Amino acid sequence: LHPCSVPSGVPDQPFGDEETKLGAKNRARAAQSHYKEIHGEMPHFAIGLEGGLEWLNDELLCMAWMAVVGSRSPLVLECTASIDCGAEYDVSKDDSSGCWGTAKTGTF
Repeated sequence: LHPCSVPSGVPDQPFGDEETKLGAKNRARAAQSHYKEIHGEMPHFAIGLEGGLEWLNDELLCMAWMAVVGSRSPLVLECTASIDCGAEYDVSKDDSSGCWGTAKTGTF
């Protein structure tokens, strides 16, 4: 485990799914690059987290997105692909994006 602080490339307070999800993807990719710079090799996977706000009817809600980039080895996929938590989850079929999994927490 190698925690790091990396930029999201989105406003300090993201608003809506699009900005918040992009921030999570950007952080995951930046964390992956940061690890490679320090260790000279790619990590098995990197995770980016981004919190944001969204309107639901007339209520302002807080939510977060998580993005995972990296190896598609069976062990990594088994450890990160659980969908039992009820989150919105998407495994990308497009390897060119570099981001192969995203999940959104429930709003609260």
